[in-house]
Amino acid sequence: MAPQSNSSASENAVNDDPIPSSPYYLHPSDNSSLILVPEPLTGDNFHSWFRSMDMALTIKNKLGFVDGSIREPEVNPSVLYKPTAYIIWKELQEKFSQSNGPQIFQLEKDIGIVDYDMLEKTIVLFKPKFIIAGTSAYPRGFDNARMRK
Repeated sequence: MAPQSNSSASENAVNDDPIPSSPYYLHPSDNSSLILVPEPLTGDNFHSWFRSMDMALTIKNKLGFVDGSIREPEVNPSVLYKPTAYIIWKELQEKFSQSNGPQIFQLEKDIGIVDYDMLEKTIVLFKPKFIIAGTSAYPRGFDNARMRK
């Protein structure tokens, strides 16, 4: 009998969220102001500091980043040659924050059109005492004769 493969489509799918046992996983309590060891490094306390830091990084599964046992992750070629995270951030912002000018223009134009037939039906249904028109930041052309009707 041939051995069965344990691989499935879900295992082959790319998952951006690392599993908790991965050294790349960041727990919600991990942050840049987290104190891993009680005392900062001074010249006199290197051995005790080193032991404390080694234990803290081992517990957090991050020791591989400082001892060289975790190889450098593969980086998408589009960000490979960028010198700073700021430049990457700005390029991503520039690339993905593009808007569709003609579509926005058409939407603003459609929003500015008063549907007088629907307005008449609404007036018959609700019988308002008065109608306020023209209180908008967008200039609109009103058919004043039809509005008075």
